[in-house]
Order: sequence, then C-alpha cells, then structure tokens
Amino acid sequence: MKGNQEDLPIFNLITTQTRPFFQQLLPDSSKHQLEHCELDTEEQQLTLSVLSTQHLAKCPVCGPRSARTHSRYQRTLADLPCVHFKLTLTVQVSKFFCDTPGCIRRIFTERIPDIAAPWARETVRLVQRLEAIGLALGGAAGARLSHQVGTEVCGSTLLNVLAKLPLPEFEVPKILGVDDFAFRKGQQYGTLLVDLERHRPLALLADRKAETLAQWLAQHPGVEVLSRDRSATYRRGMNEGAPNAEQVADRFHLMQNLQETLEKLLNGYSSQLKAVEEQWRQAKTSPETVVVIALPTATVDAQAQALANHQRRVEQDQEMRRLHQQQWTQRAIAEAVGVSERTVQRRLKSPEVAKTSARRATLGRSILDPTSQGFSRAGMMVFKRPHC
Repeated sequence: MKGNQEDLPIFNLITTQTRPFFQQLLPDSSKHQLEHCELDTEEQQLTLSVLSTQHLAKCPVCGPRSARTHSRYQRTLADLPCVHFKLTLTVQVSKFFCDTPGCIRRIFTERIPDIAAPWARETVRLVQRLEAIGLALGGAAGARLSHQVGTEVCGSTLLNVLAKLPLPEFEVPKILGVDDFAFRKGQQYGTLLVDLERHRPLALLADRKAETLAQWLAQHPGVEVLSRDRSATYRRGMNEGAPNAEQVADRFHLMQNLQETLEKLLNGYSSQLKAVEEQWRQAKTSPETVVVIALPTATVDAQAQALANHQRRVEQDQEMRRLHQQQWTQRAIAEAVGVSERTVQRRLKSPEVAKTSARRATLGRSILDPTSQGFSRAGMMVFKRPHC
C-alpha cells in the first residue's frame, strides 16, 4: 500500500514479509489460506479473510465425498482477541452437490470442524475459552473476567455455553450421598447425588420422588452404602433401586436433629440458663463460688397431667365403642370425638383402655427434678466453680 498507513483508520497488513506470521494465527493453516488482513485502529478490530482450500467435502447425511462445487458463501466468526484488538475471521466456504442417489440432501456446505461448529458464530478455540471461564466462575463473575481479557460476553451467554457441554463420565461410587435441594424454595425441589469418597457431585434429579431415585440407582448398580436423611421417600426409593445397599443416616442430619432437639429442650429453661450465666459472670473473680439456682418442682404437676391425659383417653375410648355399637361409621365417630379416622380404626381394633393403670414410680421425673441426684432438698441445682 502507498502513503502513510498511520493516517488511515483501516488498512491492509498483508505483505510478503507478514503473510507467514498472520497465516499462523489461523486455527488450521493447512486447509485454509489467508487472503486479506485488515486492521481498524478506531474500532480496535483485526479482521482476517480466509479461503478454504478443500476440493472435496463429505456429505453430512450419507457420507460419500463430493468434488462438484455449487457455490461459495462467507461465514463471519468471532475469534480470540489478539493483544487488545478484537479478532474476526471471515471464512469463504463452498457448497457442494451430493451425487448419491436417494440422499435427501442434494446440496450441502463443507464442514470446518477445526475452526467452527456448524451454524456457530464463534471459533472452536473461543468457545473453549468461554467454557473454561464459565466452569471456573459461572455466569456473572465469568462475564466480568471475560471483559477484562478482551472477550465481551454476558453471563447468559456463558451459561448457554455450559448448557451445551456433555455430562462428564463418572465411575459409580461405593458410597453415595442423597439429599434434596431447592430449585425454588418452598415450591420446587430436586435430588442431589454426591460421591462421598471423592467429594464430588454426580447428578441432579428433577424431583425428589422415590421412583426417580430408584430408577437412577437401578441404572447405576454398584453402590454399597447410601447416606440419606430421615426421609421415608428416599428410603423407599433406595429399597427399590438398591435393595442390597446399606442405608445410613449422614452426620449432617444427625447433628441437625440433635441441635433441634436440644433447642426445644433448653427453651423451657431459658430463665434458669440466664440466671446461671449471670451468676457465673459475677463470680469470675472468686476462687471458688457456689451458684444456687432455684428450679420449679414439676413432679406433682407432671403426674397430675399424666393422670388427666389417661382419663381423657379412657373417656374417648368408651365414647368410640358406644358409637360403634350404634352402627356409626368411623368417619362420623372421628368427627364426633375429635380425633382422626385412623385413630378410631386403631382404637376399635385394640383392647379397651383400662380405667386405672399401674404407673411407674419415676413418672414425670427426670434428673433435673429436685429429688434426683445433684439437687438439694430445697429444689436447688448446685454448680461448683473450680479453682482458677
């Protein structure tokens, strides 16, 4: 080119000396020839015009190769950035006639698998870069990083790229963890399967039904230990899909159940616990302190409540049997007495409740009662603070 190139916003970079260099920028230089190279300094755009040199192309439907050219057309592909310039490939590809009798595809376009997939607008190497960013960071964070490295895509594009990836192959684990997760909390849930030996998620099931879990386990035999929560649905699915596997309760749900139980238990002693904390705080400077906390005496009240509950059950049992003798239906009996229909069915099948029953001597008592060991006779719990 003649004149000063710095005065032109767009100019051709191809010369005898630069052609080998720009030829190496192509994804596949053996089957494609560089024809033109333009640099737009205002838009920071580098465009490579490429011509396919293939004279034979295989029909994507029937398979035989054809050498009879129909026409040519241009594909525009986004490529990896070059320094701080955006790189675009314009590839001239050919259309061929298919001469195979009976083939439904009479005209087809040559494939360039080393450069781009069919109908794609990005090169293969750009898609691979986006896949790596998306797998590492996800949508929003991956989009922010891609802008920094010169590939401007949004988070939705990254997620769409990841959605096209095939699921990786995995080895069926011996120890499998099963738990539910929320697609939308309170409305839609699925099932998460985790390899507990390698600490790696394996599959996401569309729901948390027993049939879905049983089908997956039947299709992937070899699981020896199944870890789950207390769900009866998952238990049924495991019994159907992997009847020989051992079922265990996982540590997380055991600790969660323990936490919930302790919270319910200690909520009834909140005032006493606060008093203990206050006394302990006041006694920090003393070498040995005796903290005395008054606890309510609940033995008499608990026994009276237990007797009242038993008397109510006797009356309900008598009323159920009286109405049953009058040919009432179980549903009508349940509505009249105020219990569930299943309770009526169970009570009528069991023996009549005795009006008086032998009660154990420790009914309504626990180790926290004043008469138990660790308490004083006045109903006081005693804590001794050791020497510091």
